Amino acid sequence: MKYANLHFHSSYSDGILTPTELCALGKKLGFGALALTDHDTVGGYKELARAAKAEGLECMIGMEVTAKGSSGYHFVALDFDPTEKNMAEFLRKNNEWAYTLTKAKFEALNAAGKMCGVTWQNVLDMFSTEHWLCNEHVFAALKKHAGYKEADYWEWSELYGNTRVEVKRPWKGHTDAEMINLIRGAGGVVGLAHPHRQTQYLPELFKLGLNGVECDGPDVDEYDKAEALRFATEHDMYILGGTDHSGRLAAYEERGDLPLEADGIRWDGSLTPYTDDVRTGVTKEEFEALKNRIYG
Repeated sequence: MKYANLHFHSSYSDGILTPTELCALGKKLGFGALALTDHDTVGGYKELARAAKAEGLECMIGMEVTAKGSSGYHFVALDFDPTEKNMAEFLRKNNEWAYTLTKAKFEALNAAGKMCGVTWQNVLDMFSTEHWLCNEHVFAALKKHAGYKEADYWEWSELYGNTRVEVKRPWKGHTDAEMINLIRGAGGVVGLAHPHRQTQYLPELFKLGLNGVECDGPDVDEYDKAEALRFATEHDMYILGGTDHSGRLAAYEERGDLPLEADGIRWDGSLTPYTDDVRTGVTKEEFEALKNRIYG
């Protein structure tokens, strides 16, 4: 059993459960420490910290971000200062962009008669400006006001994903080096997230300042794990890992597994069924190394 889950998402981005619900689930699964890594936002951290304290769990601030690398790297940022000038601006811009894009898609779907009378205000009444708005929040409004069920999610998700809108992000995405520097500049640890068949890029990313890598997770197979562990150990990097999302339990069971494409591969390329009971993460020793910053 792993001690700390350092990668999961809440209802503040694209997860189903609130930070409070995730803390209760984490305690049930036997974790002793948690780091919430919602996409491009730390909006749920205050709730996580309160809930973790009530459950007797350790916690750490975190976030998952995407860079413009050759393989579209996802990075997990941990133990950083969200008020640092450049990081604060990054968080502000990304929340604004998520709002703009999600509202545009909502309006397009509404014009096509797909929103069943649900209004944009219905969405805003359920979620605050600290949420990184996305399809999950619109779907939550459809459940509350239009009778949608969790089992309807995958069909809805495909419809939402295929809806194209004429809005452009008002700034260029960060390169690998820029993203790593942003996180390190805010005092954080930056790790390569779920590096399935990406471990060959670790030497290049390490030179740019990457100081961690996920070695355990539902989409990290035995080859990935062995290569990530080898490189991390040889280069004094932090060993990271987590369940991604919420342990693939609770509401995910009602939602069902991700449908397969014609070739038998899931839409998102995930290796583990969404309905599986996943308890991946890091050991207490690995978490203590991160918490105490033994590598600086």
